[in-house]
Amino acid sequence: MKAKLILAESATLHPDGTVSMLRAGITRLWSAEVPIVFRASLVVRIEAEAAERGKNEFEIHCINEDGKDQLSQIKGQFDSPKGGGDQQLIMAIQSKLSNFGLYQFNILINKLCLDSWNLIVAQPEVKHDDDDIGRTTN
Repeated sequence: MKAKLILAESATLHPDGTVSMLRAGITRLWSAEVPIVFRASLVVRIEAEAAERGKNEFEIHCINEDGKDQLSQIKGQFDSPKGGGDQQLIMAIQSKLSNFGLYQFNILINKLCLDSWNLIVAQPEVKHDDDDIGRTTN
């Protein structure tokens, strides 16, 4: 079994099994101060082989640089069809992050970590007035 995570601003699952995403691939979040209000969609694509049919359990964790959980764990089940195949899961996330730094999302299927996604939360660089010293204007 394979799994792939991606973080997007928003995502929609369609009846034909496809996913539409807005601003997919978010790896950095900028904020001037903490706490940081964080809203996003975590999209998971799961590919199962024919021999992996049946019930499977998944867990999604988000940990900070210290290894502490930052969001409530998301747990659930899904069925892999006879003959294998792929499916997508979308989780809407809304939380407050209390610190700047690295956050890592992990997808575990049947207790095995199959993929992770890193998010760096940082302050934007501030441009100071003295950055213009030495420039002349007409």
